[in-house]
Amino acid sequence: MSIYAITYKCVRLAQSIVPLSTRRVRVALICERRILLIKNRLGDDNWTLPGGGLKKGERPATAAKREIQEELSIDIGDNKLTRFSTEKKQFGLYKESYVVYATAIDSLKYKANKTEIRESRWFELEGVPRRRDELVDVVMKTLEVKR
Repeated sequence: MSIYAITYKCVRLAQSIVPLSTRRVRVALICERRILLIKNRLGDDNWTLPGGGLKKGERPATAAKREIQEELSIDIGDNKLTRFSTEKKQFGLYKESYVVYATAIDSLKYKANKTEIRESRWFELEGVPRRRDELVDVVMKTLEVKR
């Protein structure tokens, strides 16, 4: 087990004991009626939207663009981010607040950061996998995609 994985597990344990909260962003990247989903190197085995935590004083839209650049080497640039919702999750006393965005991009090309992402793939909007995070469902419902 890597030091990264051990640290992650220790932080999660501490967060479940001490009442903490974090703000995070997730971004649905849409291209040619496809959505890019990832499996994080740490955490569960569900497909989810790329994204991450906000730095102190950072605006959610700025964090979304930064995270997509860091994780997938995709420069969203001036593309418009559409804010879908703010979702909340709780793990014991630890709370996470997610701002969920979507944007259309012009290319299916990306390079996943293998330090953070175990697996990544484009899925047809009508064919997203069943084993997915509920934040994917928020986007799919908003897009009114039928399965």
